[in-house]
Amino acid sequence: MELTLYKADECYKDGLYDEAIVIALENRDKIRDILNKYRKGLKVDYEPYEANGPLLGVFDLYATDRIVHKVDALGFDAIEFGNLASWVFELLDVGLLKPEEVGIDKPIFDILDYETDDDILKNSEYNGKLVMELAEIIAFNKNEMGKILSKGIRKASMILNEKFKERLKDSNLPFNKFNDYGVYVPFGEQGAISPTMYWAIGNFMPYIIQGKYLTYYQCGVFLEPEELAKLSVERAIEEITIENLGICRFHRKWIYPIIKSLVREVTLEDIDLDSMAYKLIKDITTYDKKLGGYPPYIESHRVKDLIVAGAEEFGNDEWALYFEEEGENKLKEYLRRVMDEYSNLLGIDWRIE
Repeated sequence: MELTLYKADECYKDGLYDEAIVIALENRDKIRDILNKYRKGLKVDYEPYEANGPLLGVFDLYATDRIVHKVDALGFDAIEFGNLASWVFELLDVGLLKPEEVGIDKPIFDILDYETDDDILKNSEYNGKLVMELAEIIAFNKNEMGKILSKGIRKASMILNEKFKERLKDSNLPFNKFNDYGVYVPFGEQGAISPTMYWAIGNFMPYIIQGKYLTYYQCGVFLEPEELAKLSVERAIEEITIENLGICRFHRKWIYPIIKSLVREVTLEDIDLDSMAYKLIKDITTYDKKLGGYPPYIESHRVKDLIVAGAEEFGNDEWALYFEEEGENKLKEYLRRVMDEYSNLLGIDWRIE
């Protein structure tokens, strides 16, 4: 980007310019902010704006601005908070939580209420205010529910399943546990993380390292389990390698094919980067297992639906039929095959029991 603006400057000085170059130079600061994804002094990335926008029934960018700035100022991870808040909103919408228990009003969470532009703006503003109220309740533990929700979706679900077990029994809802409404990847006994905001099957696999794109996260494809594992391992090795060399992952497309040559030129040594990445993953696996870590089977009905529906949505008719005919048993087989191949390729034991 800076090189482009520099060249535009040079062309202008040499008298080689047109209207486009003049406009670019006059708006260089705005262009720089746009290309660097800056807006109102803060970085604007897809994931936090998706998690704290459409996921919450907020479809107005300015309302989302306020939410993201608020949760950031309170010290939350914006993606994790938005995912948590959307779970709370749905629980309020279906009646498993009551407004007086949470401390906020019921959100507008029916897509039929968003038919016109006026509806979108009005409801986005309304839901946005609720989100910011919820953020303060959780951040400062203003009530009992705030304390529970501060533990995250998975731990909070365990508490709420017990606290409101009679409510769950009496409901006529399709899901019978609080965690069934959550979207998260479980880890060990109590750990969990929000997957990235892409409908990609690899995002829901309980791999050894979460939250760092060490998976195959291509949206719109449903692969055979062994192929998904293979591509996930390839991505993990690539991502770990460039990160440990201090290189921004946004440069991975051009840097990874030449990274070994560059390292050789700088160090004058033939360093086996792949072996180093594999060893690091093995060491992390050993460490995690000593702490009681393991890959649990999927706990959330919503995540199961995302995987099963993905087969049909992404055109894998064979697996869509398997899931339709054999249901959960076939889903368990799919996950076990992914994790078995993943373990084999990495030389670790990170299988679903």
